[in-house]
Amino acid sequence: TLAQHRQGTRDEYTAKRLPVELAWSAPFADRDTAFAAERRLKGWSRAKREALMAEVFDRLRRPAANL
Repeated sequence: TLAQHRQGTRDEYTAKRLPVELAWSAPFADRDTAFAAERRLKGWSRAKREALMAEVFDRLRRPAANL
């Protein structure tokens, strides 16, 4: 959860980069779908992820709804 990340108890990577804040979220049908979307997002360029967070969808090659 976000609270665990903020406390630094979620994982070592986050604990070394405190404080953290939620930059973007979306609802997913289940955990597997959410993890698949996260893997795709991690493969995106920083500019593309920033466009998603800013909701500047015309800067994305495919709509964010297709995560």
